[in-house]
Amino acid sequence: MHKLRIQIVGTGALGLSYGHLLTAQGHEVVHTTVRGIYMDQVPVRARITGETTISSYTPRYQGLEGVAASDVNIFAISPAACSRYLDAADEEVVRRPQTNLIFASAFDVESTQNISSRLARNPFIAFPLISSEYCPGDGLNIATDMGVEVLSPRESVSGDQLPLRLILDHMGMDVSAYVGLGRFRARYLQTAAVYVVLLALNVGLITHADADAALMLSVLREFLDMIEGTALGLALDFPAPPEASFAAVASLIALSRRHSDEILLRNLHYLLSSGKRKLACHLTPLKTMWARHASSLSLSKTPGRNILTSVFSTC
Repeated sequence: MHKLRIQIVGTGALGLSYGHLLTAQGHEVVHTTVRGIYMDQVPVRARITGETTISSYTPRYQGLEGVAASDVNIFAISPAACSRYLDAADEEVVRRPQTNLIFASAFDVESTQNISSRLARNPFIAFPLISSEYCPGDGLNIATDMGVEVLSPRESVSGDQLPLRLILDHMGMDVSAYVGLGRFRARYLQTAAVYVVLLALNVGLITHADADAALMLSVLREFLDMIEGTALGLALDFPAPPEASFAAVASLIALSRRHSDEILLRNLHYLLSSGKRKLACHLTPLKTMWARHASSLSLSKTPGRNILTSVFSTC
């Protein structure tokens, strides 16, 4: 296949990361900003499939007018922001028969269906296996094996798997699995449990010593009880038992106050020092659901219930 013309909608850490990764492979990448944020040359520290490099990335931008045809549109923004963008965008952005790929943690299937109705083709939805943060003064930190999990066409009416796999292969991405919505929901809730603990640390509700795997697991169990109580039958498909992932995060938190060139530690340090907005935004869809659920609970408390109540009162 020839080099691809790729439009990335979104100029946050995820959009910039894939802009850098795809440009490095020779593809023609242009960014469209949704929030009016334009970045100049961005320092990049990347660990890609085990190899660490230090370089820089200079994004190219386009406005909503006079958009050139692209082979692939990558939406690296939240479903809500994606809907707002499509409402405002020139029809040329999505009218041609392009591949539309949404990078999302799709907890709410209605939001993805809402996006689908605005696109000339129903989008493919993928969960990118990547850690990326843009830290002002430090640059863009990326850690990835270039893996993605793709929503199965059984649940996304996007069509045949083969063309998408060929396109992703050409972009250097590896489809580690075709999964159902239960995997996206499970990853969202597992990440939310970690983010609750990180946000509690960020605002001083707990100490580093409190932020252990047991607390994350307690928060996750509260979320699972909430889901069972408010959306009975909602399938969840965890990629692995959450305990091991929580233990790894807790180990990083214990080291996070030390200076390190390790990319995951740098990203965690950013979330703990400056990431309150990102953490809170990830948790926002759960806030109202938790308030309804908590009102029906008994007076007995668990560590996860206590920290959830405190965190949601601050964000």
